[in-house]
Amino acid sequence: MQPEVSLPESEEHAQHLSAIRSLSEQHDLPAADVADLYERELASLRQDALITNYLSIFVSRRVTEMLRVLRMPSLPASTRDSQVQ
Repeated sequence: MQPEVSLPESEEHAQHLSAIRSLSEQHDLPAADVADLYERELASLRQDALITNYLSIFVSRRVTEMLRVLRMPSLPASTRDSQVQ
């Protein structure tokens, strides 16, 4: 299944799709769910980016961190929140 990503067809598009697929496999989650998180983070980072060559790396790191924090239900919320920053 190819996740939906609202980007023009390009090398950048392929790079983001690859990152979404990789994150989906690493975290054993549906690509569509990962794509939703990924697109939100991409939109957020893209607003201020002067150079976009490495956006997929930064977005992937942020999504990975978000997923890691979401999977730590045993920690108190205040501890989880401080680890995101």
